[in-house]
Amino acid sequence: ALRRAQKIALRFQHVANVWVTHVWEKFARREEKGTGLAWYDTAYIDESAWPITIQDMNIEMTLVQRSLAASGLSAGHAPPWPGAP
Repeated sequence: ALRRAQKIALRFQHVANVWVTHVWEKFARREEKGTGLAWYDTAYIDESAWPITIQDMNIEMTLVQRSLAASGLSAGHAPPWPGAP
């Protein structure tokens, strides 16, 4: 049950990471007119009222991934059809 819960948690962590990336690109990206150079307003993520930073998210995902890997079991599941790569 713990392994299944960790896999579900990892899936939600991945979804959250994708969402944060979307917000980061859509709202925090700033481009200098005429130069094409871009920079990011870090206040949108790491200085916001969010309870977790990007670094915290990555640490949590890494800990869950390491815990799953330490079990020695396959990271995924068997495909439902024979001969699938």
